[in-house]
Amino acid sequence: LGGDCVLLLDAIAPKPSANAPGEYDVLSSSEPEGHLPAGSPLGRPEQQPALERAMSSVMLDGLPRLPASVTEMLTEVGSLPQDAAESLRLMSERAGNMDASTLLSSAQLLGELMSQANLALAQQTVRAWRANLRADAGCTEDTSTGAVVGNQTFRMAFDALLASGRTAAEIRDAISEQEIEIVLTAHPTEAQRRTILKKHQQIVALLGQHDKGTVLTPGEVTELEEAISREQLAAWRTSNVRRSKPTAEGEARNGLMVIEETCWDAVPEHYRRLDRALRRIGQPPVPYDKAIVKVSTWMGGDRDGNPNVTAVTTGHVLCLQRARAAELYHKEVEKLLYELSHTGPVSAEMRAAVEQITGPRQPGVHRKVFPHEDGYGLAWTFQTGCQEDEPYRVLLM
Repeated sequence: LGGDCVLLLDAIAPKPSANAPGEYDVLSSSEPEGHLPAGSPLGRPEQQPALERAMSSVMLDGLPRLPASVTEMLTEVGSLPQDAAESLRLMSERAGNMDASTLLSSAQLLGELMSQANLALAQQTVRAWRANLRADAGCTEDTSTGAVVGNQTFRMAFDALLASGRTAAEIRDAISEQEIEIVLTAHPTEAQRRTILKKHQQIVALLGQHDKGTVLTPGEVTELEEAISREQLAAWRTSNVRRSKPTAEGEARNGLMVIEETCWDAVPEHYRRLDRALRRIGQPPVPYDKAIVKVSTWMGGDRDGNPNVTAVTTGHVLCLQRARAAELYHKEVEKLLYELSHTGPVSAEMRAAVEQITGPRQPGVHRKVFPHEDGYGLAWTFQTGCQEDEPYRVLLM
């Protein structure tokens, strides 16, 4: 966690400003496109009230600038007394002496510092769990680096059940009969925008790549650190608070982002981990027609007093969900069309399913099926169809 915090917080740490002596730039780097010159209307102090001037200097007029008092406050945090009440009193006293501009700068910087620390913690959680899985498989982990081992895993749980007298078949049957339902509900109080959430997700993903440091070249490490810095700058320069109340459909879109970017990959991985654990105790995988994990949502259909959720709203949300589901499946099928290029002998059951589409094969004759007719339109992949002896592609198309 410490290494990630250093990487993230060093990039966002205030640095002496070359343009404004006595002040500090945050995320100081080359000015991005769209930098407002000091002579712009937003940069004329005499034309704005105090708080508006503060907001323009922090968020609009180029890179955010911080008064020296803000960085002094951050320095003092490290030397505060251990007594929580006394520390709070001293910080409150300093904050009480700040003007509107300094208060706004302080609040924005401290909020960003806490956000970046949370991102480092998220990556450390993943790193610790992976170390736990490696240790569970017999690897030696260095716990001095933050690795956490000994947490319960499928392997440990199955071994304990077997030791208690349960059979491997009983374990598989119990797993197959599980029903886990993840219910997503709307959170009208969620202030962060999807734009900021996606930037934070990208930072965590880049930290994950940075973990591969032993196999990365110095240039690749530099590129990763620069990419993290770019995402931080983009997040800093993006308004992170909603400016309008979210609609019921907007809440549903936020929920779909959770499904598309988390559940869509995490649920299949959960099944694969179960299958690996079952194979280790000599059992076949979970039956393919068993849906152990289901994802449900109230968003767009909750009638608990919200007057904005009407039958029309629910209809719109259902159409949106169906369209997104179709898009996700389309992408997966597109991948499978390239992966499942197998030819050769297949089972009688699969041959019968294929011939229901293509008709009986004629010995010695090779032809393509699903050729596009005139007026079909432009297709990016398999625009001339596929060979009839590629059974998986025939069924997928």
